[in-house]
Amino acid sequence: MADIATLEQDLHQIKEDVAFLKTEMAAIKVEMKYFATKSDLDTAQKRLEVLQTRSEYFATKEDVERMGRLMIMWNVSSMIALAGIVVAIVKFMG
Repeated sequence: MADIATLEQDLHQIKEDVAFLKTEMAAIKVEMKYFATKSDLDTAQKRLEVLQTRSEYFATKEDVERMGRLMIMWNVSSMIALAGIVVAIVKFMG
């Protein structure tokens, strides 16, 4: 009789554990839709490689600022040279 009572207690505990595991599995299934699969990770890695390759051709903020400074330098020096040529022509003609 004692063995049957022990078996019944063990069976009851097993049923409780199975019920607990079922609820845990249900919670995991809900969260699993947010997990990435191996194919998702492979696709993301390929996209990242493409972006890294393309980024070599993009101008950075530093590049844009440097080109702006160079354009201003060339414009100012060209205006000064042009003004000098105009002054020389006026002196030569007059």
